[in-house]
Amino acid sequence: LGGAARPPPPPAVAVRPMQWPFAMAEHLSFAAQLDSARFVAINDYNGRAIPLASLSTRSLSVVCSGTSEHLILLCSANTEVHLHNPRVVAWEPLLEPWHFRVMGEVHPLADAPLSEVQIEADQVCNINLSVSMCQLVSTTVLTLIEDAIGLSKPQSSEEMEPFLPFQIVNETGLVVHYGRAAPVTKLVPGETHAFNLWSEADRSSLCNPQGPPSKLLQVALDLWPGVLEVRIDRTGKCALDLEAPGQPDGAPPLVKQVVCEVSLQADRKQLRLVSTSTLHNDSGELLAVRVWHVQQDAESVHPLPPGGVLPLPIRPNRSGYRICLRPMDGEYDWSPQYLLPGDAGAAANMPGATVGLQCIALRQGGSAWHCLVHHKGRQGGVCQVYFHPPIVLRNLLACELRFELRGQHGVDAGWLSAGGDRRAHFSPPMAPVGLRVAVEGYSPSEVALVAAPAADTAAGVLCKEIQLFDGYRNLLAIAVHYESLHGCVHSLSLIAPCWIANRTGLPILLRESGAKHGFCGNEPAVVREIVSENQRRPTVFNDFSADGLYPTDFHGPFSDEHMGRRYG
Repeated sequence: LGGAARPPPPPAVAVRPMQWPFAMAEHLSFAAQLDSARFVAINDYNGRAIPLASLSTRSLSVVCSGTSEHLILLCSANTEVHLHNPRVVAWEPLLEPWHFRVMGEVHPLADAPLSEVQIEADQVCNINLSVSMCQLVSTTVLTLIEDAIGLSKPQSSEEMEPFLPFQIVNETGLVVHYGRAAPVTKLVPGETHAFNLWSEADRSSLCNPQGPPSKLLQVALDLWPGVLEVRIDRTGKCALDLEAPGQPDGAPPLVKQVVCEVSLQADRKQLRLVSTSTLHNDSGELLAVRVWHVQQDAESVHPLPPGGVLPLPIRPNRSGYRICLRPMDGEYDWSPQYLLPGDAGAAANMPGATVGLQCIALRQGGSAWHCLVHHKGRQGGVCQVYFHPPIVLRNLLACELRFELRGQHGVDAGWLSAGGDRRAHFSPPMAPVGLRVAVEGYSPSEVALVAAPAADTAAGVLCKEIQLFDGYRNLLAIAVHYESLHGCVHSLSLIAPCWIANRTGLPILLRESGAKHGFCGNEPAVVREIVSENQRRPTVFNDFSADGLYPTDFHGPFSDEHMGRRYG
């Protein structure tokens, strides 16, 4: 075939890849949205099942976009925090509902990953820090610390007893039966049981926003028909009715009450069943108390220690009790009988009264023993009877004091440490009594009248100041402050408001203006008052009173707050 020849193919050309002036970075993007979530912390240490706190969030939105070297983070949410209050079995808000937005720039490869963070909110962040809330938080934290480090557990974990969240105390004077579905467990008077009848812990119910379900205990008392339902998961105090069947002669049914008090003690709920008639020993001595039932011949004798409480049985009749007492230390006869306010007739409406009781000494020449029986009647169905001493002497000096109380019925003498008190029973109430005192470095004082009948006391015959003199005739004036405790107890306090403490490490010599001789290092600790009345200064909690100084001082004997020094 004829024709032109095909031209040769063109030569191959090498193609170079394009070179960018900067490296490529990966683009990242992430988005998440959560409608609602609730997180609950529960303390289940050693058998506990106690909710602590909850965190709730709604409309949570998280968006993250950018490169591996530079990210933009956007977050918004509605958040609230609640703490569980076991006293009322309810959730209490710590952080009120709060809507906020967070925007930040993140540099994962840089030394400082977060370069800028912004928080925005449309409303104020409200945090509840009330006194009760702070107390709840501190109690919860301390309990958790003890559980974590094992302060309250045995040394061996094998010997550790499981935690029992409930405790019942029988102070009714009768045998009590209790249980969850039926009262089957027996509890004798004065006995205490720890129990857990709800061992199955349902976590979903513990996390319920309305609070855990209520717990009811079935309780029955001997001599009384019927069963009582007591709620034991919520703290408080109430009175439950006990109803006896119809009385003879067509009388209406008898109704009495039992006091139920639920308190919280270190994650444990304690239920106290208390009689409506109780005897309280404030005499400072161990007493023996005889109790008679008015309509029965039966009697019983009970020891009543100082500060102790004796509940009288709640019996299904309208009569009251007769009592008499005597101190167990010493040889004394029984006091005359005293009728307590009853539940029917004139005894039920008996007003408050204070009666003096006397125990004759069986030893020849011995002085009688006296005390006061004080009550405010039967208020709200409850009658509390107190045994008080007629006279209380308190030493508010900073040194030991020797005293002598003398009356026409006897003598009471001894030593009182700084901050100590003496409850005297040698004299009946409102009888004339003289006081003589002495401290180290001073001569004994003259006898001063510190108790007298009411008419003489109103006339101002009682001594207001006791003067002591040392070997140089330097004067120490001790003020005597009088007070009526509980409306019936005659209290007198010895006060030298100020003293001098030498903490220089060097001997010093003090001399009062106008005096010839001074105080040196060999003088007693209590000297002429200078001008410092920190222990007598009134506060918002109590005014200056001997009754307010001691019951509020839980740290022990009298102390000088200004010096930080404790005495006794």
